[in-house]
Amino acid sequence: MKKLLAIFMVVLTVLAFSACAGNQPVDSGKVTIVEYVADGDDVEYVVELSNVENAQSLLDVLLYLKNSRNVTLVYSESETGAFLTAFGSLAQDADKGLYLYYWTSIESDWDNEWGTEKTVKETKLVSSGVSVSSAKLEDGAIYYFGYYGY
Repeated sequence: MKKLLAIFMVVLTVLAFSACAGNQPVDSGKVTIVEYVADGDDVEYVVELSNVENAQSLLDVLLYLKNSRNVTLVYSESETGAFLTAFGSLAQDADKGLYLYYWTSIESDWDNEWGTEKTVKETKLVSSGVSVSSAKLEDGAIYYFGYYGY
């Protein structure tokens, strides 16, 4: 019985630590962020993750762009995460039914129920099902910011 209890405690401890881990910092690789521009060429930012201190989510990369390149960034926090209301030249306009949205190449962040698809740089992107503060970072990932209208 003691051995069984000891094994159970070890398993419980491992599960507790893995649940608390959250997003781990990513310190190498590059990500590409593309900003939709209505009457021109989209704006592209390639960010070396080693330049972003303690990069754990897409929000960290966006804050880096705000601080290092003066890119406009406005977001609101909620219990489900951070959501953008302005990025670069994009600003949501609720009166017109336009809301900021992003598409990602990271499959685990795709909105598998209601997602829409885009192709950027010959890469399939699907609208995200997570906030920018929960979005994962991976080397080579592409994030496309634009509008979603109702």
